[in-house]
Amino acid sequence: MPTFHELLLAAHSGLAPGEALSPEREQELARRCEAAQVPEILARLTQLADERDRLPAWDGDSADDIWQAEMQFTRVLSLLAHRFLQAVLSGLDSPAPRVRCWAVRALKGQPDALVRQRLQRLFQQETDELVLLMLRDVLQSGSPEDTSPAG
Repeated sequence: MPTFHELLLAAHSGLAPGEALSPEREQELARRCEAAQVPEILARLTQLADERDRLPAWDGDSADDIWQAEMQFTRVLSLLAHRFLQAVLSGLDSPAPRVRCWAVRALKGQPDALVRQRLQRLFQQETDELVLLMLRDVLQSGSPEDTSPAG
């Protein structure tokens, strides 16, 4: 079974260096992924969070590149959530706040009651402001009659 990195390289085949994947290529990448690739994506998000934390404040270009990669991986996770929900939910347990934030974003729009319960539980325990903001957004985008972050 190929690693996520190998699948990602194949998805970028034929693109110019630095060119982003189209939505169609992201969907194809997600289609080729199996459950084993989800922890790889979460690990890569952890690495990106560590890299971002080490960036000097003046290095906005690198911060932008990291953000683009985080967004791409989050979109792929979102596409995988319906097939590998438990694996994507494991991102909520990451010690890295940015990874929890991206996992929350990847779960946005998932209709499963388990997702809502896990997000509500995380909301009650979370201390990081960025994650709390993302949780509020995702929880408030749920059913129209339930707009409180805590449900």
